Amino acid sequence: MTHRWTPKGIYHDRLLRPGQPMGDAGWRPNLVVDRCRALLAAFMKGDGPLGIQRIVLGRGEAAWDQVPPPPPEPEALALTDPAPVEVAIPPVAMVYLDAAGNPSVDPTARIEITVDLGPGIPPPDPEGTFPLREFGLVGELGGAAALIDLVRHPVLHKGPNDTLVRTIRLEF
Repeated sequence: MTHRWTPKGIYHDRLLRPGQPMGDAGWRPNLVVDRCRALLAAFMKGDGPLGIQRIVLGRGEAAWDQVPPPPPEPEALALTDPAPVEVAIPPVAMVYLDAAGNPSVDPTARIEITVDLGPGIPPPDPEGTFPLREFGLVGELGGAAALIDLVRHPVLHKGPNDTLVRTIRLEF
């Protein structure tokens, strides 16, 4: 069977550091992984999956600082980091978007998730920052974590007083 459509996503980071201008990375693509398809199929069958529940934040690999990180694989089931930081995403942080990218009260094929990672989230490493190199959105399928999308990016050192506002858009 061939797929007629492919879910896709983009993300946007804004970094707020006390006493500095806001850093804005612009919109960049992310990968909606294959496990998302299984989650959607379970929903259609009525098997009770849970959609986006949390964001996982990982350190990736320090070697990615010298060589760009490899693109994520569609069959990925988890981040590279064996101990990522998990942050719950409340339903209020998710909205439907219309075709023009505006919030919609009616369900659409597009959603936007905004995660505000304030000071101390994730907690800094002993060096004083958290080196973010990857993240993913996670739902639940059969009571187990199900990776929905995955991003690997150049390191972003989030300091203990920084706020990172990460906005993710998914289109199904």
